[in-house]
Amino acid sequence: MTSWFERLRGWLPSAKKPAEAHAQDKAVRELFKMRYWNFKSLLELNQRALNLMSEMELQIKSAQAFGMPFIRSRVTALSVVVYQIIELLEAVAPGRHGQLRQAFEHIQEAINNVLEAEPDVQPGPLAVPLENLAKEDFFRAGSKMAVLGEIKARLGMRVPDGFVFTAHAYQLFMSQNKLPERINQQLQSADLDDVEMLYEISHDLQALIIAAKLPEDVHKALESAAEHLEQLHGRGVRFAVRSSALGEDSMGLSFAGQYRTELNVPRSGLEQAYKNVIAGKYSARAIAYRYARGLRDEDVLMCVGVLVMLPAVIGGVVYSRDAGCLWADRVLINAAQGGAHQVVDGSVSPLEIVLVPQMGGWRPWQPDADAPANQETSGRKPVLTIKQAALLAEVSRKLEKTFGVPQDTEWAFDHREELFILQSRPMHPTAEHETSQTTATIHRPAPLVHGGVCASPGTACGPARMVSSPEDAALVCHGDVLILDNALPRWAALLDKVVAVVAERGGTASHLATVSREYGIPALFNVGLEIQGIHPGQNITVDAEELAVYAGCVESLLQAKTQARPNLMDNSPVQRTLRDVLNLTAPLTLLHPESPQFTPKSCATIHDIIRYCHEKAVQEMFTMGQGCGFQRLAGKRLENDVIMQWWFVDLGGGIRETAADTISLEDILSEPMRAVWEGITAVPWKGPPQPNVGGFLSVMAQTTMNRELGTCPEPFDTEQGNSVFLSKNFCNINCRIGYHLSVIQAFLGENPRENYIRFSFKGGATDHRRKLMRLQLIGGILETCNFLVTIRDDVLQAHLDGYEFFFLDKRLKTLGYLLMHTRQLDMVMTDQRQVDRIQAKVQKDIARLLA
Repeated sequence: MTSWFERLRGWLPSAKKPAEAHAQDKAVRELFKMRYWNFKSLLELNQRALNLMSEMELQIKSAQAFGMPFIRSRVTALSVVVYQIIELLEAVAPGRHGQLRQAFEHIQEAINNVLEAEPDVQPGPLAVPLENLAKEDFFRAGSKMAVLGEIKARLGMRVPDGFVFTAHAYQLFMSQNKLPERINQQLQSADLDDVEMLYEISHDLQALIIAAKLPEDVHKALESAAEHLEQLHGRGVRFAVRSSALGEDSMGLSFAGQYRTELNVPRSGLEQAYKNVIAGKYSARAIAYRYARGLRDEDVLMCVGVLVMLPAVIGGVVYSRDAGCLWADRVLINAAQGGAHQVVDGSVSPLEIVLVPQMGGWRPWQPDADAPANQETSGRKPVLTIKQAALLAEVSRKLEKTFGVPQDTEWAFDHREELFILQSRPMHPTAEHETSQTTATIHRPAPLVHGGVCASPGTACGPARMVSSPEDAALVCHGDVLILDNALPRWAALLDKVVAVVAERGGTASHLATVSREYGIPALFNVGLEIQGIHPGQNITVDAEELAVYAGCVESLLQAKTQARPNLMDNSPVQRTLRDVLNLTAPLTLLHPESPQFTPKSCATIHDIIRYCHEKAVQEMFTMGQGCGFQRLAGKRLENDVIMQWWFVDLGGGIRETAADTISLEDILSEPMRAVWEGITAVPWKGPPQPNVGGFLSVMAQTTMNRELGTCPEPFDTEQGNSVFLSKNFCNINCRIGYHLSVIQAFLGENPRENYIRFSFKGGATDHRRKLMRLQLIGGILETCNFLVTIRDDVLQAHLDGYEFFFLDKRLKTLGYLLMHTRQLDMVMTDQRQVDRIQAKVQKDIARLLA
């Protein structure tokens, strides 16, 4: 293979005249510098690429929320950096690594396939009547509407008539208005941890969707389905337009209250209501929820249900199990006069009833009192009768049996006292928590607040932050306790920051309570006017299970009741995407440079490509000065007391600027070169060891049989001298002494990951056995200094990577010492006494250098 310097000779005309020699001198120096700076840039980019991969690896191990913009930005940055690394390797070694680009493109294509994966939505009807749906249709109608279809068609329970706009309709609406590209562009640049920015981008994205035009096919499907419902229920019927997004109401993801619902919508307003509900996908609370739960925006397709409005007299939520204790055989009901929406949106303090089985029926469960659970203190008519409560308990358990898990069900009774099911989804158990001691023995101060309902268990302490507007929300800090008038769903956007929530009004079945339990956030609701005892900024301790708020941080209570916050990102779609990306970027399978498999074709990951480029660039630089013959033209000679001649080529910052053709030791600024030189001069060389007869005859025999040794060609010509290419942090030393050639290359900077040493030693004038014994002696010494050593034929190679500056600085001194003191040792390798004596002296000298 043609060497770099042979190609260099071809580029430059032969120089005979002084003016031509001067021009050649300058051209050679510039080529050396260009090659070095390309190499140095490659090292810097190599470090940047490793940092990007490390950042992604740290992110996947943490519980901190992140989204697809994080993954895409890192992948984009990594791709750009690796492309630049390949370009720089091509500049350092033109035409030698042609298959590298193909390997990179293959890996990049696989990464893009991971990032661009989207739900497979099959073409089909744009609107489907509710009675034509079953729970298996969640992929086209969303879980909420698919479950309602199952309840209506297969269980025979009353469900309002209606239809659903499918995922296909959503994709048609979004694609025809080119919304995904515009939305992704805005989300990519948004800092979702910044509450103020979150509200701003939410406003912009919702406005974008609301202003979009409904496709003609979707409009026709809407008109046809609405006309059918008007024929059934009469002109002027009103509708409830509700979200039914893919993933909503699924196991582990409630999305409770995160999307929009439009009530009392006339037929003429259905088109606008449809767009409003789709726009609700980008409400601040919905964006924050998806971000905290690790959900990909592109995976959430917004199906929309349209139901006939029910003239509800009583409404609410029934849990088929107690939310705070799923194993207990209890049913929990929250009820309020009017529609169920008042209960779930936290705007009222609902009546709470707990029922337990008794003799084939149900009875109220009152652990602390004998008074009827459903009777208002004013003596007015009960909100819910025992008969109605028992019916709700039976229905909730039937739904639990049908769907296989405890159910959270919205319901309503109309004026004829007929029960309608409005929604049913899996319940979300509270986060596990541990108590280190009996809390009854813990001393507590007098509470600021006592009472209310435990919406989510746990204990936490932090400064009180009153929030009643988006402006207040922008001021919320990590670690605050959220203080609210009403437990509204909109404040779920803040749950990823706060440690607890206290609300004047709201119940355990509200959407905010459901999301608080998902997040493992202690929540105390319905505390009433006692909330006025809490002052803004005051440090408080919330003990939700004991229905108490205390002034200050009650450390004994916090230590006794340790809350295990769930890792919301664990196995989430975003985390799985990052894991798939890391599988294509981070593993290192290209391990051994000497292996025949160390080729571009074997690169299976981005890390492999980075490793390959780094190793090949170092190898190219390692042969930088071998046989170039340009030292006297392009370099400056060192004036020194050592018998060898040294020629220096400055690649930038390695030598103090001077117009002279010679330099002194004081002119050398290169850190690694100064370390090597200190090793060279640390212990004066006392000449070669006295050879025995066998060693002398071996030299004579080899000189006679090996024509190259006899003629001593240019690479080993001591008159030619030793070449050094250097900069402030780099040196490449080609040292030729007699029949030996040593090469040292090192980079020493502030970043340990970039630092390395390469060393090669070859040659000798004796037979192969003696040369091998000398290499084994040198190799053993280097291994005690942490080098990794390989010996092949008559060549020793050693390397050391990734250490701090001071550590490698001392190892370079060792190599400088070995350059001077291992010459001609091969002549005495069969004399064990001399070998032992030399080895002891070398080890003693090196120990002094490393001290």
